[in-house]
Amino acid sequence: MRLRSPLAALSLVLTAPLAAQDRDFSKVEVKAEKVAGSVYMLTGAGGNIAVSIGEDGVLVVDDQFAPLVPKIQAAIKGLSDKPVRWVLNTHWHPDHTGGNEELGRTSTLIAHDNVRKRLAEGSPSVAGNKVDPAPKGALPVITFDHSLTVHVNGEDIRALHWAKGHTDGDSIIYFPASNVVHMGDDFVTYGLPFVDVGSGGSVLGMVENVEKAMATLPACPSWTWEAGAACWAWWRTSRRRWPPCPTTSRSSPGTAPSPARRTRGSSRTCYGTASASYRGR
Repeated sequence: MRLRSPLAALSLVLTAPLAAQDRDFSKVEVKAEKVAGSVYMLTGAGGNIAVSIGEDGVLVVDDQFAPLVPKIQAAIKGLSDKPVRWVLNTHWHPDHTGGNEELGRTSTLIAHDNVRKRLAEGSPSVAGNKVDPAPKGALPVITFDHSLTVHVNGEDIRALHWAKGHTDGDSIIYFPASNVVHMGDDFVTYGLPFVDVGSGGSVLGMVENVEKAMATLPACPSWTWEAGAACWAWWRTSRRRWPPCPTTSRSSPGTAPSPARRTRGSSRTCYGTASASYRGR
């Protein structure tokens, strides 16, 4: 098929991240892997899940799709016999909140104000898919506007809202003791990032959010960054971690740029392509 404009090509790329909604979940395997400290990751379908385990119980970040909850619970039981007590959502999309209703029966759901708002309202189109309003049991019961800290498992787990990136309700989740950050879908490596403009997202805002994360969160050679979609897949297959001190490091000749710098660069390319297409109309 011939594409009529750069913007049309862009729109096709941006629909890819949510296509997992059409998958046969019976064939999905949820796997666990330790990242650092008390933080593990679960991969399956949809956004990767961060899991904090410890004596206080289990805290998870995002919960993929509803049909995967039994597999998610089984994977967590392989890590800890403690119950899941808290669920943090990085944003409202179904591949990150689909398990809310089931997990919310015994856990406290936490997210930014706009996550609850958009879950309650639904959307006529997210990447071409209609999203119905979520049931009451799937809505966060604790919400925040700028930031929130959960003090569990020896961590001061920080949820930080940086507006207008992937959506208008994005939060990154930082585990300072374990030196791990979950970026949700503000940081991806599958290609051009998906920006949900209908949910208040902004390509330029996503660039700014990645730059803000690199500039303001503590830099350390042992940092591991996680994206909701693909960053941990990159980490898992390459067995590499974030290059030393991302706030100060620069790629030397012949050295590949870090994932965040690639994401920032592709976001800028995306923004430039869309802007140029708009100006040429």
